[in-house]
Amino acid sequence: MQTKQVWMTISPCLPLVQHAAALAAVRAIRSQPTYEHLDIRIKWPNDIYFGREVKIGGTITTANCTGEDVYVNIGTGVNITNSVPTTCINDIISEHNRQHGTTLAPMTIEKFLARYCSQLERILEYMATDGGIDAFLEQYYQYWLHTGEAIRVKSEADASPVDGTIVGLDEAGWLVVRTAAGDVRVAPDGNTFDMMSGLVAPKL
Repeated sequence: MQTKQVWMTISPCLPLVQHAAALAAVRAIRSQPTYEHLDIRIKWPNDIYFGREVKIGGTITTANCTGEDVYVNIGTGVNITNSVPTTCINDIISEHNRQHGTTLAPMTIEKFLARYCSQLERILEYMATDGGIDAFLEQYYQYWLHTGEAIRVKSEADASPVDGTIVGLDEAGWLVVRTAAGDVRVAPDGNTFDMMSGLVAPKL
C-alpha cells in the first residue's frame, strides 16, 4: 500500500479523487506502449481488477478540511509481484507473453509507483480545469467494467432489488442506474457491488 497526500481546495471534483486514483493505477500499467492490451480494469468506484473476476488492488481516500483547503490522503495498493493469494501484474504479463508470443518486461514496484504518481498528478490537474470532469469521466469509462451492465439495486437492506442498467456516473461519482421508474443514483460509500450476482446493496 502506497499513501500519497495531496492538497486541494473545495471544488466539484473533490468527490472523484478515489475514482481518479483508480484510473491512475490502471493507466500506470496500460498507458505504456505495448501494455495496453493487458485486461486491467476498474470496478466502480475504486477497485482494480484483472478481467471481471480477479481483484488485484484498490484505493481508499480520506479527507480533512481546513477552511477552504482540503488535504486528502490517498492509499493505493496493487499486487505487482505476489502470485498469491490470487495473481499479480507480473503473472498477468507472463501469461500474456506466453499466449501472444510477446516479450513484455516485468514491472518493478518502483516503476509502477513512479508512473502512478505521475498519472495521478496529471489527472487531478486536468479535473480541476473547465470541462475537466467530463474529460476525466471519458477516460474512466475506457477502463471500467460496467458500460451497459444489467444489475439489481437495493435502496435499503430489507427492500426488494430493482432491475436496472448502468448508464454511467454523475459528476460526484455516484453510479447512475436506469430503471423502469427512472434513474437511480447510488453512492460509492455505504454500498457494496457484487458483480457475480449483479447486485448493488447497502453495506450491512
